Amino acid sequence: MPRDRGGDRGDDRGEKTSGDIKRLKNIVGKVSEDVKIRLDQLIQDFMARPELKEVTFPKLLSSIDRAYVHYQATKHGLKSFSTGSGSERRLTLTRAVENTGMKAKRITLTEKSMRGISALLATVPPDFFTTSRVDADNLPIENLRPGGDGSLKGVHASRISAGPSPKVPKPRRNQEFLHLRKQLPIWHHQEQILETLEKHRICFIKGATGCGKTTQVPQFILDDATKKSKSVRIICTVPRRIAAVSVSERVAVERGERLGQTVGYQIRLESCYSPCETLLTYCTSGILLRSLSSPNYRIVEKTTHIIIDEIHERDRQTDFLLACLKDIIVLFPNLRVILMGADLNNVLFSSFFGGDYNCPTLQVDGRLYPVETYYLEDILEMMKYETYDMRSTRQSDERTKIYNQMVENLQHTKLMSSKPLSFNGVSSLADEVIVRPDVDELIQQVWTIGDEYALAEYFHMVEANDVSVNYQHSTVGVTMLMAAAVRGEIEWAEKLLTYGADLNIKSKYEDYELSASDWASDHRQHKVLQFLLEHKYNTTLMPAVNAQSMNSEKFQRLTSYLKSVDEERVDLMLILRLLHKIHVNSDPNHAVLVFLPGYDEIVNLKHLVLTDRELGFRHGSFIIFMLHSNIQTGDQRAAFDKPRRGVRKIVLSTNIAESSLTIEDIVYVIDSGKAKEKSFDSMTGVTQLKSGWISKASVNQRRGRAGRCRAGVCYHLFSTLRYESMSEFPIPEIVRTSLQELCLHARSFIKPDLKIERFFMRIPEPPAPIAVKKSVEILTVMGALDENERLTKLGMHLLDFPLEPFLGKALIYAVVFKCLDPILTLVSVISYRDPFQLPSDPRDKEKAQKCKIQFARDSLSDHMAYLKAFQDWETSKLYCEGTQRRFCRDNYLSAVTFEMVYAIRAQLLGQLRASGFVKNKGPSDLLELNTNSDNWALVKGVLVATLYPNICGVDRDDTKKVLYNSFNTKIAFHPSSTLTKKKNSIAEIPTEWIIFDEMTQQGSGNLVKGCTCVSTAAIALFAGSFSSTTSKSTAKEYVISNHEYPSFTFKINQWISLDATKETLEILMSLRRKINDFILKRLDAPFVYFNKDEDATIQVIAAVLFCEDEVLGFPSVEGVGQWPKHVAGNFMSAPRTGYAKTDENEGSTSSVAASFVAGMNRPVFYVVEVSNVSQVSDLIRSGVWLVPAQIEDKFWCTGIVEKANCGDFIVFLWFPDSLEFVGAMKVNSQFRMMRIPEVPVQVFSDKRINFQNVEHVGFAIGLSMDGMELDYELGHVMMKMFEEPQWSS
Repeated sequence: MPRDRGGDRGDDRGEKTSGDIKRLKNIVGKVSEDVKIRLDQLIQDFMARPELKEVTFPKLLSSIDRAYVHYQATKHGLKSFSTGSGSERRLTLTRAVENTGMKAKRITLTEKSMRGISALLATVPPDFFTTSRVDADNLPIENLRPGGDGSLKGVHASRISAGPSPKVPKPRRNQEFLHLRKQLPIWHHQEQILETLEKHRICFIKGATGCGKTTQVPQFILDDATKKSKSVRIICTVPRRIAAVSVSERVAVERGERLGQTVGYQIRLESCYSPCETLLTYCTSGILLRSLSSPNYRIVEKTTHIIIDEIHERDRQTDFLLACLKDIIVLFPNLRVILMGADLNNVLFSSFFGGDYNCPTLQVDGRLYPVETYYLEDILEMMKYETYDMRSTRQSDERTKIYNQMVENLQHTKLMSSKPLSFNGVSSLADEVIVRPDVDELIQQVWTIGDEYALAEYFHMVEANDVSVNYQHSTVGVTMLMAAAVRGEIEWAEKLLTYGADLNIKSKYEDYELSASDWASDHRQHKVLQFLLEHKYNTTLMPAVNAQSMNSEKFQRLTSYLKSVDEERVDLMLILRLLHKIHVNSDPNHAVLVFLPGYDEIVNLKHLVLTDRELGFRHGSFIIFMLHSNIQTGDQRAAFDKPRRGVRKIVLSTNIAESSLTIEDIVYVIDSGKAKEKSFDSMTGVTQLKSGWISKASVNQRRGRAGRCRAGVCYHLFSTLRYESMSEFPIPEIVRTSLQELCLHARSFIKPDLKIERFFMRIPEPPAPIAVKKSVEILTVMGALDENERLTKLGMHLLDFPLEPFLGKALIYAVVFKCLDPILTLVSVISYRDPFQLPSDPRDKEKAQKCKIQFARDSLSDHMAYLKAFQDWETSKLYCEGTQRRFCRDNYLSAVTFEMVYAIRAQLLGQLRASGFVKNKGPSDLLELNTNSDNWALVKGVLVATLYPNICGVDRDDTKKVLYNSFNTKIAFHPSSTLTKKKNSIAEIPTEWIIFDEMTQQGSGNLVKGCTCVSTAAIALFAGSFSSTTSKSTAKEYVISNHEYPSFTFKINQWISLDATKETLEILMSLRRKINDFILKRLDAPFVYFNKDEDATIQVIAAVLFCEDEVLGFPSVEGVGQWPKHVAGNFMSAPRTGYAKTDENEGSTSSVAASFVAGMNRPVFYVVEVSNVSQVSDLIRSGVWLVPAQIEDKFWCTGIVEKANCGDFIVFLWFPDSLEFVGAMKVNSQFRMMRIPEVPVQVFSDKRINFQNVEHVGFAIGLSMDGMELDYELGHVMMKMFEEPQWSS
């Protein structure tokens, strides 16, 4: 079939080559902006409906339009092809289809591995591999260990403390800030807000950024409660950690109190509150979400007001919270919910909670100075901007006129064909008021039984102008078009549309608003759905905005400019010319803020500015700052300071400066109109980080940066036409992200008989049902849910971890296989962010990559690079602070990221202790749980179980040696991966399998990052689904694949199959079943330890994986696991349980108290008061203690005699508010002789002991026990009390 003039191929459904994509890109520049806008909208509509496998565009598209769609399809990971010829030419978009015909990989175990397995089979009982796991209820008592950490059951660092019951707040201590509070716009609405809360249980406050709603609304409630002697307790959520801390500090200062009294905060890894005093708690959305999953909503029972702030940001946890609160508020009549946000769809949220009557909206204006605004056409005209490409474009005027005439004729045809019929002025608005029982009956009959006679009568009434074709049922609001969609009748729908039926009308069903397309999708009527979408495409391909408002010269300049540039890229040269204009013609003390999509644009613009002939020579007259989360710039805080007089500040930033930050001296804003946004395809598991147009709400936020402190100017680098086509508000995060964690929380929150998918439909703008369904399927494969969507034992434990479910699963596997230290580090890194940073100078990219490769130690693993970088960073902390800074700077690492990773490790270890998986002493202590930590092959096996199904195969048959999986046949390594160190890296990989953290789309290809090469044995043992029940040995797990040469196939999933001999597969299946049972046994009873046969099996599995890696040529890496360490050697890495490794010559005693008795110098015992229980957690996490002034003289041993008699220093932590000892810690004697300001400590117990329990040993309470020394006998008895196992009730 001949090729179109526009470059649109015939019925070619194959992969597009790089030449095809380049040719298409050259053509798309000829497409006008208004056509691009509408075609982009149509593509987005298709992508928003994952249930549709394909969609065909109208045949009215020109060849150039089709070329544009082909090009956009490659960017979005879609397939596209055209069929037909001439006027019948049509283009079809399709999604990636799973490939199930992959060739099976051969697996053979080495002779050494087979001998080891045979030796195991000879020693274990014959039925060892066929019996079920031992039920915890029937275990002999000698196999059970006391739950020494039982007191921690139910304690979660990622949930809000139960805290006090509501009570009357104390009066504020001073009015020093009253005059400043009165200047805030929100102050004048105080009485209105309080009156609304008296009358309504839910209200919505729409306040501009800076109006003071976050700090003042909670204070209004507190002050009113104090005045009226009402009992209150308030929880206020904010999206970011830093906001929770800074806002709570501000509110505490305004009240004249210390933070942690009436006002506190609780965020992940950090908290400051009093369990007896705090009545206002600021927290992140995730903290409150996890708190709601506690039994019987204990948190809500003690709360009177819940404030959800910044809901306009539409993060997934906030949207999910709204659906939860809608159900919860019905159960607690005294609860008040306040929603607060800035630029957002207040109608959507108000109607979600029942409309203005149930959820009134209060409008609060901000303090914004006037901002002069220029759009792209104004900027081009003002600067008389013209390039060579623009002049070349104008030389083709004649061809442009012909093309424009074609488009105009095409648009006129569409307008004529889609013009709705007139029905003598009968409007749908009038019919909404008039109730027609006879018409209701006709719609109901068509809906329920597909009655053709009822439909014919309805058509007769429409033709007679007796009723509007858009009449909505008086009770449920459905139209006849919706009924036709539900019945799957395309002919009926087509006739209704010709009569003028409106596709955009929505019915109100329970809590959902659904259009005809939504009803068709909900009832799986995909053919009707595709027909309705095609009709929508036909009527959408019309200009929405014309250029009449522009004069002819301005419009021509804009048109020639848009055709001469690549709209996918930001025009940095135009920004450079704008900066020059601003710098020459305005006050140099006025700063400039430039919004750019990402790292490349920021560093490239900085380079252009510094090397420009006009701006570069004025280098001393300006200073440039870059704001980006992954740029290694230690002076980012300096961007908020004013430079010296006469020096202009230029800030290059991503959207981080939209609303989170306020830079006081900004007067000029240059807005590229673009931002990078991450989206996730639930079907293929591919993540896209792409640059796209922002929403109108974001435009307003960026413009407002120029008018925050004085009158300003904003330059938008997009046309008025583009602005009008932008979405009103940002796309909610919940519709473009993975839903596995939220699905797990939903299951713990909703009623058992309610499906997870139905609950998600209650969210204001719900994700696609198929995305929820896919997430539930993954959780089922993971073993977190059973086939009936009920929580399994694994799922219940995963809820306790503040992690994505697959990362929580890694911790359970690490405990079972005794390789906790490396997995704990890797889980912390993956859950937070990559510690390797982008260099601020793009010329250093290669150097930064070499540093990362060195950390990988030739292991062919990015995870090894993460692990070794963290371990070396810990070592650098042993020296001075400058050493650590140099280490991070020289290796392009983020110290802030590692500090966070370190804290996450501590939190996760604490949760493992609280759940009973980790003990202080004996079996399951840190020494035992790191027995296999140095076996990198076993650690990789655990990573396989963790990251599945994120697996790629190596296609050695392909000439280009590519990676592949079930959806993609051409995958490459991400440039940041250490596996890209060689040009032909894939061909030199010794194994056939790669696991990865994330797959991203770049252009028409897919890239994998966070990669590790693994053996086929690791895939065979750890990949695949996890069974929540004991595996049966009789199950048929493999089939004969070749009758002539005995070979058998084990199918892990639809595309991963392994071929082996029957003997090999039987051995592998036995080990797989046993792995499954080991996990189940530990989940049933975390305090149960394995017997000798089970331990031997784990060691054999570890040995097999090690041998297979050795045969493949993987190097042996030492020091993979580095726990436990000597506390004195590196106290920052000391076990958070307080356990310190004993020297082999010191004997095997594990009791801290016993070691004291054996020592030459006896310890001393002191009591120190703490003002907050959370200080114990801080000490556990940091391992560092600032010696208090009241015991300084008694603590230090600086004299010769003192040093000779210096013993360990034992501190019992006393919390007077609850009359409890809340922990015990030890300082080794050598640190008492150094006189350093901060000393390393071991918190060896955080058990809570009530004062009544120590009275019998002769302890007498005094008015103040802070700094009290105890005699040796009493201290020794209390030490034993802290070390005694504590049984859970």
